[in-house]
Amino acid sequence: MQVGEDDLTPEPVKIPDVNPARYWRDTLAAYYLRANPPPAGTDPDDHFCALVDTTFTDARRGLQSRNPKNVAAATVAAYVSGLALLTYGRLDVLPYVLKHVPPESSPLRALVSSVSSLVPLPPWLSPRTDPAAVAAWLEAHWEDLRWSEGDGRFVMIGVSGPVR
Repeated sequence: MQVGEDDLTPEPVKIPDVNPARYWRDTLAAYYLRANPPPAGTDPDDHFCALVDTTFTDARRGLQSRNPKNVAAATVAAYVSGLALLTYGRLDVLPYVLKHVPPESSPLRALVSSVSSLVPLPPWLSPRTDPAAVAAWLEAHWEDLRWSEGDGRFVMIGVSGPVR
């Protein structure tokens, strides 16, 4: 039996259409809920949202600490819990996230990629490589962004054409 060229062409891989908020929420919840599982009868999504909201609030207070170790821990907590809250449509957390992106050497830095799938950034802006530029763009477009639960991301309102 001879194998033809057509036999070597792989079948296309079908990637499911994934809600970006659900994808990133589940990714972050897997970490959080291992240490803090929801009580029996509690919706895991509600539990996770409450957990990261409390963590974010505590982290913001911790950023004011005089102890450098507390500030370092609060920086990581504000960053990760802020990213989780962004998946619930909390745009107010994004300035904290962008201000506290870990250094390139940290594996946690990769999580900031979630911002690109949750916020309609122009293609030349990357929160991973230039969080300050994303923060400046966000400030200029804050009023144009609205959360779309169905899309699982923020959408631009009142803007036609490419986002600048």
